[in-house]
Amino acid sequence: MASDEVQDPARRFKLVSRRVDESLELAIAGELDMAATFKLEPELDRLLDAPDLRRLECDLAGVSFVDSSGLGLLLALRERAQDRGIAMTVVSTSTHLQRILDVSGIGAVLTAGEASSERE
Repeated sequence: MASDEVQDPARRFKLVSRRVDESLELAIAGELDMAATFKLEPELDRLLDAPDLRRLECDLAGVSFVDSSGLGLLLALRERAQDRGIAMTVVSTSTHLQRILDVSGIGAVLTAGEASSERE
């Protein structure tokens, strides 16, 4: 089991990752805006390139703000995971983020193919 943490110096976002067997657990908290997206994208690609990775679980309960670039990041993360044969599951979202996902229709895309997901 391995664990990493990436935090923006201005404390606007935080990424905590933990590898357990063939699964990668990601917890993203704070603001998912353009600045966060530019910093997170290369780190997420690095994490997805890990050998023998089959499952990705995303905990988004700590996301307090998201803009269009943050939504794009979530969609790109799902696409990149699928391209690598990794099943992505959103296990939790903040109420704020869930509302935006529902209104935009992106929630249905992110949860497509999931058996269930719990939301806070």
